[in-house]
Amino acid sequence: MVFYRERFFIGGTKAGAFGANGSTSNVTRLWFSDLGSYTTWNNNDFLDIGKEDREPIEDIAPVAGGLLIAKRSSLWFVSGTGPDNFQVDQLEAGEGYPGRCICVGSFGAMIAGMHHLWMWTGGRPEMMSHPVEGSYSIGGSFVSAACAGSTVLICDSGSGVVWAHDHMTGAWWTEKLP
Repeated sequence: MVFYRERFFIGGTKAGAFGANGSTSNVTRLWFSDLGSYTTWNNNDFLDIGKEDREPIEDIAPVAGGLLIAKRSSLWFVSGTGPDNFQVDQLEAGEGYPGRCICVGSFGAMIAGMHHLWMWTGGRPEMMSHPVEGSYSIGGSFVSAACAGSTVLICDSGSGVVWAHDHMTGAWWTEKLP
């Protein structure tokens, strides 16, 4: 769930949670609250994000004048100011992992996927994990990413390994949590 442009947005939920009819799983839906009324969720206030792939929305982050959305095998960007002009675009590359896989820093957005770390600055997502792709892998039930200055830290819940990438120097390192 994120707050953006005077609305709450939530993705990867079941219908019924925010006023929608039925109990069918709608994990590809990005629900949004009324403008300025964060507790009001209407039946038709949603966008379908890659409905055909049936993958849940894993993470959402406000960035670059819109919302960056990560799914297991794709990245999406939602622009616009409201239901009358929201636009949903699939990005050319990228992937996300369950949990908090997107972190936004001064250098752009970093997205932790199962096999790659991606950076997005508004164009085509760039693979940042190429130097360590032989060993970089996420395997737990969720990942948690955070930015600290020019460094992105990615904690894999399964292995307890923290992957770190310094965007300014391009250096990679890992730490093992007890």
